[in-house]
Amino acid sequence: MPPTIVLVGGTGGSGVSTYAAAIARAGQLAGRTVTVVDLDPAYGAAAKTSFVESDRPAHHLAEQPEDGERFAGGLAALLDAFGIDPRLGGELATTTTAAQLRLLWSVPVADDRLVVIDAGPAVAELARLIMTLPWICSRLGEAGPGWLATARPLLAAALGRSRSMPDLTAGLQVAGSRATALRAAVAGTTGGCVLVGGQGAVGKLRGLAVGVALAGVPIRALAGRPGDRDALVTTAGSVDVVTVGDADAEITPATYNTLVRPTAHSVTVSPVGDGYVWRMSLPLLSFHELDLKRVDDDLVLRAAGHQVLKPLPSALRRCHPTRARLRDGMLEVAFDPMTAGAHR
Repeated sequence: MPPTIVLVGGTGGSGVSTYAAAIARAGQLAGRTVTVVDLDPAYGAAAKTSFVESDRPAHHLAEQPEDGERFAGGLAALLDAFGIDPRLGGELATTTTAAQLRLLWSVPVADDRLVVIDAGPAVAELARLIMTLPWICSRLGEAGPGWLATARPLLAAALGRSRSMPDLTAGLQVAGSRATALRAAVAGTTGGCVLVGGQGAVGKLRGLAVGVALAGVPIRALAGRPGDRDALVTTAGSVDVVTVGDADAEITPATYNTLVRPTAHSVTVSPVGDGYVWRMSLPLLSFHELDLKRVDDDLVLRAAGHQVLKPLPSALRRCHPTRARLRDGMLEVAFDPMTAGAHR
């Protein structure tokens, strides 16, 4: 079975790390092997998680301090070279370090453990990075020696140590395989995101939720304290809302089960008549806020300041979109076969 991977993020000061630690502890009490991936070693979940004595192992993976400025510049240039929106490249450069990439590539993806990733306020950027990493690795894997030499400092940092060119190429293949497995786990039925916020920051929380959903990561729940419930319910739409009594309260078994139960895939394609319907979960968003268009073999979605490209499956590349609707948190785009001589 794949792992259950839960990204935990939200607005600053809302208790993101506390919730991440509480989910990890609840998982251990439920008998799961637990790994906490902490992207904020000073204030994150690792500092707040107190595991119980158990025969189920628990592990922490925490970022180590390093020189991030040089890495940030290299990452921004690399993403820009891949044609990723420059704004996204800038966001990732300021929120991602080589240590964080190493942490992502070290996330266990081969067993049924619970993996809790404390992403903090950068959860939308992290979600997009996870969904983009396999593509980055594949593009670099296809690059010539000159490209690899240019990217070598970045790749060596991300892969963990300095490598010779042959080792670097082999390392890219390993990293690409792990990145693909991580993306499949995060975006699959056992992955998802819990977003934490309060009634004073509902607008920011909604923006984060839209960014995570556009990246293709299912949103499992909005979380907060009891006093925040009404504001969260008003915002949540079809998304579950969970609360705990105070910052240090335990998550109940019922709440834990809500947060880790299997979910539907974020993106699906179904045949309908002679065509297809492409579906994507987009909660907390109305249709008039969404800009949707096809560019070559991709769908480009823009909303709330976020933009993502969704590569179309091969079957849909021979079709053209004819209509779209967003209802009950689900975007549906109908594709009909192209007629002879038609252009995309």
